[in-house]
Amino acid sequence: DRIGLVARDGALVAGVPEVLVPGRQNRADFDWFRDVMRDGRPHLSRIYRRPAAPQVNIFVAAVPIRSGTGDLLGVMSVQM
Repeated sequence: DRIGLVARDGALVAGVPEVLVPGRQNRADFDWFRDVMRDGRPHLSRIYRRPAAPQVNIFVAAVPIRSGTGDLLGVMSVQM
């Protein structure tokens, strides 16, 4: 449904399709983002209502993005 790239600080860097939701361009408060940044491992979110249209129930599969030296750079998220 949607793919996003999120920086270490939670800022949404890119998304496909691009949907701008006022006040929701930072993902730092989402459970899937916090868990990946804390543990450095993939995470499946709980099911929740997406704030962007169409407002449907989704879940997020999130994986860490690492540099060539293993530093945690951010998170790739896939909404389904």
